[in-house]
Amino acid sequence: MNGNKEFDGNTDFQARLFVRHYYSENVRGEFGVGIGSISDWLYETHLFPFDYRLLYTPEYYERWTPYLYGGFGFVSYDVARLDIENLPPWIAPRYKPEGVSAYIPFGVGVELATEEGIGLDFNLGYNFAFTDELNGSHADEPNDAYWTFLISM
Repeated sequence: MNGNKEFDGNTDFQARLFVRHYYSENVRGEFGVGIGSISDWLYETHLFPFDYRLLYTPEYYERWTPYLYGGFGFVSYDVARLDIENLPPWIAPRYKPEGVSAYIPFGVGVELATEEGIGLDFNLGYNFAFTDELNGSHADEPNDAYWTFLISM
């Protein structure tokens, strides 16, 4: 995970558990829950997202399957650390230490089949939150968001 907010961020860890089901050959649904964090030298926030996504697969190939996804969910956040004294002057501390916000996940991915029958899934996503308080501070638009890169088996 990497936060997309007022400050440059660190790359942090996320774990996600999901279950997929088929609507049709090209459309699948996915319910997922996760745990992760976004941070930099001024703050650290723990995130607990849960969402439902639709995955669209335009074409199937012998060993790989590309897909697009989009969905809707909620992210529970807990600002574990905020260095208010060192915030830049253009940032207003709006420290709400915890809360829940709606968010929209969307992205692209590819599933790969291996010789051993194991499937690997790589996806890159952007998660737009409906709040500007994921990092405990507030600046002008846009709201906070975070990037994810996931590898699944």
